[in-house]
Formats: sequence, C-alpha cells, structure tokens
Amino acid sequence: MGFPLINGDFYSFQDIGCGPTGLTLVGWKKVDYDDELSRSWVRGTARTPLGRTCGHYTPNMEVEQYVNGFNLLYAIYAAAGIFSGGAGRVALDWTISYGGTGPFGISVPVMTDTIPGCVITKIGNAHSEREDAVSRTIKLMPGAPINWAGVGPLVLEPGIAFALG
Repeated sequence: MGFPLINGDFYSFQDIGCGPTGLTLVGWKKVDYDDELSRSWVRGTARTPLGRTCGHYTPNMEVEQYVNGFNLLYAIYAAAGIFSGGAGRVALDWTISYGGTGPFGISVPVMTDTIPGCVITKIGNAHSEREDAVSRTIKLMPGAPINWAGVGPLVLEPGIAFALG
C-alpha cells in the first residue's frame, strides 16, 4: 500500500475545520490532540517479560485560537454552563475535519476525527512584544476515547462501546 496521496496533494493546516460538533470556528493557530495507552511489562522475578498490563488510556486536547475566535468559543461554553455551574463544567463533543480543494477545484475526501465530551480545564494567555496577533491557549479534557477518521478509537471498553452507541 502506497502513501495516500489525493491528486498529488496532502492535507494541510488550511484544510482543517474545527470546533464543537455542529460549528466550524475560524482563527485557529494550533490544533493538537492525541491519545495514549500507558502499558507496562509484567516481569515478576523473570528476566524476560511475562506479559503486559492493559494500561491506562488518556486522551488529550489543546488548541490555540486568535482572540476574536476564542471569544465566540468561550461564549458558547459559558452559555451552555449557565445552569450547570459555569463554562468549566460543560462537556461538548468536538469534530476536526480535514478536507479541501485539490488541483482544478476538485474536492479531496473529508476525514473527520471526533473528540467526545471535551471540558475546558485551562485557559492560557502568554504574549510578548512582537507583531503576532493575540491568541489564547485552551486545554480540554476529552470525556471518552478519540474516534480517529471515523474508524474507531485506540481503546474500546465494553461500557464505552455502549455509550458511543
């Protein structure tokens, strides 16, 4: 199987649509998400491994957005949190879609990653004297495994499979 090229073009940062499900917000400077399955060897008194633990799964997400876009994003979380104790208590599903237009205006296939139940855990502001536009960093805590390109998550527990439905 060769490297997946779409009409000779690769997906690029400009092809990303990102935001809480149902919204595509603009003004992203960085979109960073991953998941990790921390496993370790079981050895006992043996010199060679006897096996592996099942491990702990951890999804992570951090985005950086220019202030105008951030204000809209935060307003969405704040409005949803009016009756639940604030913006930091709201869990929204996010979608990140990759797609765009290739040569001669031909659309490339859209791939979508779904990150369920994202709660804001940290908002950062770090600026220095430069010509760059002002931005904010938002750290989110996903509530369930990331669904990569509609294919499925890295780890699937029976209870989670039922919840994802």
